[in-house]
Amino acid sequence: DNIRVQNDVLNTAKLEGIAEGRAEGRAEGIAEGEKQKALAVAAKMKAMGLGNDIIQQATGLSTEDISAL
Repeated sequence: DNIRVQNDVLNTAKLEGIAEGRAEGRAEGIAEGEKQKALAVAAKMKAMGLGNDIIQQATGLSTEDISAL
């Protein structure tokens, strides 16, 4: 019985770890997607001749990210 309880505890911990990893992965994916969208918008704004300070305010990107476009 003790072994069965230990196995149940271990299995539950593994499942929780997998769920936590998936949630972290989703959050990272969403953040990366948002940054890519901001970079695309910034590139369009830069092509329109807008200044880096305005682009930074509108997109929240760093000066380095904008300058690299």
